[in-house]
Amino acid sequence: MKYLHKYILFLLPIFFLLISNADAQSIIHLQNWEGQAGAGGWFGFETTDNNFARGTDASGVFQGNKAIYISDDESTYGYNETVSDEAYLQKDVDFPSSATYNIELSFTWKCVGEVGYDYMKVYLVDRSLGNPTESAIAAHSGTVIPLNSGNEFSGQSTFTTYNETLPTSIEGRTDLQLVFTWTNDNNTTNGVPAAIDNIILSLGPVPSSLSGDYLVGSDASAFFPTLTDATYFLNSFGVSGDTRFLLTDANYDETTESFPIVIQNFNQNPPSPATNSFNLTIQPNTGITTEISGSLNGFNLLDGLYYPAMITILEADNVTIEGSNNGGTSRDLTITNTNTNDATGIYVHADNPNYPENITIRNLVLDNEYSVSSFAIGIGVANVSFDDSNAGFDNILIENNQFNRGDYGVYVSGGSAGDINGANLTIQNNDLDQSGANAINQYGLYIQGVDNVNILNNRIGNIDGTDNERDYG
Repeated sequence: MKYLHKYILFLLPIFFLLISNADAQSIIHLQNWEGQAGAGGWFGFETTDNNFARGTDASGVFQGNKAIYISDDESTYGYNETVSDEAYLQKDVDFPSSATYNIELSFTWKCVGEVGYDYMKVYLVDRSLGNPTESAIAAHSGTVIPLNSGNEFSGQSTFTTYNETLPTSIEGRTDLQLVFTWTNDNNTTNGVPAAIDNIILSLGPVPSSLSGDYLVGSDASAFFPTLTDATYFLNSFGVSGDTRFLLTDANYDETTESFPIVIQNFNQNPPSPATNSFNLTIQPNTGITTEISGSLNGFNLLDGLYYPAMITILEADNVTIEGSNNGGTSRDLTITNTNTNDATGIYVHADNPNYPENITIRNLVLDNEYSVSSFAIGIGVANVSFDDSNAGFDNILIENNQFNRGDYGVYVSGGSAGDINGANLTIQNNDLDQSGANAINQYGLYIQGVDNVNILNNRIGNIDGTDNERDYG
C-alpha cells in the first residue's frame, strides 16, 4: 500500500464544548457535511487509491446534498477493489462530564463491502496515535475503545442509523479522537463501500425534531455550542413546534462558525409534517448584546448556488431574525461582514418555485465592508443569481434596523416586467443615515418587481459622495 504521507483537511466545521460538570442536555458535535468550507477539524489520510471524501454523489448521500464516503477519485462513491488499502476519518473531541446524562453517539451509515475483508470500524483512541488506520490501531498500546463491540460495519446496502451510549470512562477527557476506519483487500466484490451522514455526539438523548427554546453558545447550559450546529440540526431534523435559538455569547465568528449560516425550509424537512407552519426565531438571549461576524465573499458558489450572506434564508418560511434582547426596539445584535468582495449581511433566497413567505428582519445593526466595484448589501431579497428572473416572495417586514457601509442598505427584487412575483413588502423605521466611514456608498433602498409596498418613516441620508458615481435614496 502506498501512502502520500500527508494529511488532508476536510474543510468542515469543528466545534469543541468546554469541559464542565453542568447537567444540561446538549449537542457536543454535529456534522451533516452540508455547508461550505469551515474552520477545519475532520482529518483523513490520503492514499493513492481509496479515501474518505466529502461529496455529492447521490448514491452515497443519506440526506441533503452531501455526505462523507469512500471514493477512489475524491468525488464518486465507490472504491478500487484491485488494491489493498486503508483509510481513516478522524476528529479530536473534548468530552464533558455529567452526573445525569450519558454521552451518546449516533450516525447514519451504509456499507456492503465484504465481510471480514472490506469494512468500516469505529473507535475512540487517544490522540498520541497519529495516522489511526485499522492496522495502526490494532498495534497501539494506548487507549483504544472499539465501538459496536469491535464489530465491523458491513453487509448493509441501505442507510441505517447506529446509536451507542459511550462508556462513562471518557467523561471529562480531552485527549481522545473519534475515528472511522476503512479497510479493503484486493479481491473484487460488489463495489459498495462505507458512507456516513449525520454524525451526532450529544450529552443525553437527541430530540427527533425541534420545538421550544434552545440556548446557543459556549455557556455550559447551552444546548447547541454554535449557531452552525443549531441550523445544521434544524435543516436535518426539522421542527414540531415554534422554535427559538437564543444567543448567549458576545460573538459568533469564524473561530467556531462556518459561514454562511443557511436556514433551509425546516417546515418541510423530516420529521416535520408537510402541513407544518411553525416559526423560527433567532435572537439574543435576555440581556445579551452579541455580534455575528466574519468575512464571506458574497458570490462564491456552493452546490451550484450563490449563498451571498452571513445568514442566508433559503426557501424557508416563517423566519424572524430579531435583534432585541428584551422584546422592545433595542438593537442588540450586529451582523458584520468584512469581506471586500460583495459583503452581504442577510440574504432571502426568493427563487421560483419555492418563494419565501412571512420573513421578519428587525432591530439589527448591519455592517458590511465596501470596496470599489463591489456589490455589498445589508439585506438582500432576490433570486439566486440576482438577475431578477423567477424572483418572488410574500410578506416580508424589514423594521428598525441600522445600516452601516456597503453599497445598498436594502436590495429587493420580486421579478422584472412581465414576471412580477413579489408581494407585501414593508420597510419601516430603519436608519440609513450614517456619516463618515459608516455611510452607505450608493443606494439606500432599491426595490423592483413588488406589489403592495409600504415604505414608512425611514431615515435615509449621507450617501457617500467620494466616488465618481450617482447616489440614490
